[in-house]
Amino acid sequence: MVKENERKVGDFLDKIEQTGQMRRVQYLTVKQVADRWQVSERQVWRLIGEGRLKSVKIGECRRIDEAAVRAFEQSNRATAA
Repeated sequence: MVKENERKVGDFLDKIEQTGQMRRVQYLTVKQVADRWQVSERQVWRLIGEGRLKSVKIGECRRIDEAAVRAFEQSNRATAA
């Protein structure tokens, strides 16, 4: 039964990988995001606190998924008038 379940999980992961649904998550620190945007770390913390920038806590550290950074950048792009 265990071998059968291992095979099913392996098949499932192979299928996900083939369809491109699996992605490697790249986490950034608050400092890295601040440097990227050329703002203070305090401003990044403010955005996290307001819930405008999604982040995760890993142990004692706060990390921001790069996909969340890109999504924030897309939703806050200034449009030329």
